Amino acid sequence: MSTTTPEPRRDRDDLDDFFAAARAAPPEPADDLLARIAMDAETEQAARRRPMRPVSRLRSLFAGWVGLPALRGAALAATLVAGIWIGAAPPAPLSATVDGIWSAGDAQIAGSVDPMTAYDLAWMGE
Repeated sequence: MSTTTPEPRRDRDDLDDFFAAARAAPPEPADDLLARIAMDAETEQAARRRPMRPVSRLRSLFAGWVGLPALRGAALAATLVAGIWIGAAPPAPLSATVDGIWSAGDAQIAGSVDPMTAYDLAWMGE
């Protein structure tokens, strides 16, 4: 059996020449295509643009208070302090209620707590 070396393929070289010619002169899109793309983009932008909502009178009153959302943390802290204060030293109308909660025996508290929640019951039903 004789072994021969295959000759290099000439068609690959021709194909490389075609690719080089295509890279040298890239095709330009037609002007009417670019105009249609721009027109479609403008109509899409106009459709997505939200109309201005009228500003309510209350909102315009509070427009000067720019930092109002930042006060949420301060309001939460003030509520926490007030809750601790009312729990530790309740005012006279609440003292009977607070004393009843704190002095209730474990049996009374355990009787008012439901050990099975609706979520647990739903899982047991499956």
